[in-house]
This record gives sequence, C-alpha cells and structure tokens, in this order.
Amino acid sequence: MTYKSRGLILLCLVALPLCFAALVAGLSLAARAKLKATTASIVTPRTKMALPLRAKSMYLPGAKPKTAASSAFASDPLGLYASKSLAKIQFKNGLEERSVPTVRLTRSPDSKKSVAIFRFDRPSLYNHVDLEAEVDGMTLIDEEGSISTENVIAHFSETGVPQYIEAKYVMRSTKDWDRFMRFMEKYADTHDLEFRPSG
Repeated sequence: MTYKSRGLILLCLVALPLCFAALVAGLSLAARAKLKATTASIVTPRTKMALPLRAKSMYLPGAKPKTAASSAFASDPLGLYASKSLAKIQFKNGLEERSVPTVRLTRSPDSKKSVAIFRFDRPSLYNHVDLEAEVDGMTLIDEEGSISTENVIAHFSETGVPQYIEAKYVMRSTKDWDRFMRFMEKYADTHDLEFRPSG
C-alpha cells in the first residue's frame, strides 16, 4: 500500500466522524428550532390577539405537554404548599387555588368591554373552607400586582355536594384587557393551559 493511499484512508477515517457529527448537530438545531416555534405559538396568546368581533376564545387545561411546574402541582393535589409560580389564583386570601380552570373570553364589537369566565371543576378550595361563608372573591396575582372580582358563584348538586366554581371578570378598557392577557400568558405557561382562538 502506498503512502498516498494510506493518507486517503486516514483522511476518510478522520473526516467521516466529523461529517456525521456536523449532520447530527444540524438536525438537532433544526428540531430544537421547530419545537421552540411550536411552543411559542401555544404559550404566547398575544400573537393571536387579533380576535374577531364578538369572538369567544378559550384557555383549556391539560392540553400542553407536562412541565416541571405541573409535576410539582401533581405532587401536592390538595394545595397545602405554596407554589413558586409567579401567576396564581386565590379565592381566599393566602390560599392558592390549585385546580386549573377553563377560561372563556369574549369581547364587544368596539373592544371596549371584555369578559373572562373561569370555571373550576372540583377546586381545591373545597378542602379548606365553607364555600358559602368564606370565599372573598377571585384574585389573580402575579409580579405586577393583583386583579380582583367579587363575581364568584359556587354551584352545588341537588344533594348539596359542591360541584364547581364559576367566576366572572369584566374588563372595561383596552388597558384592562392587556393587563389581564399578560397575567393569563404567565398563568398558562406554568399551569398547562392552551390558548385556542375562536374560529
């Protein structure tokens, strides 16, 4: 075997693994970019804010892949420990609601009035308080501050068993809507909610 042919073989042995590594890295980056784009479209509702007039949109629980935050919620189903999430909901001051609601959004034709209706099936609040006496209202809390509504109704079965809680938050300006949507983006990101625009 000549020196020239040995050199070619050696070059091939060195170059092939490098080419293979570059190919794998390229595929990995492409896959990561695709995943990032998909995730962004799910957890960033503001990219879909151009809602039709009288539109109804929804946040649906459990539609996103599980995150580390959702695993923490699963390990504490009664809501006995404080969450590290920046966005949270409370019905009683200091007691975080751990069940994840379905949220319906509507806007008036002129976009001046918007309504968010939260429905909590089997809320963890049932484990801690007398619903008829101790509910303060619903408070949405994040690092910007809090948003509150007293329009909260607990629904019971005919036998008196609590079934679900419904809360309504009315927004009377674009500023209120933008503030609410900022809260919902953070809350959805850590509580496995998926934003689905109408249409």
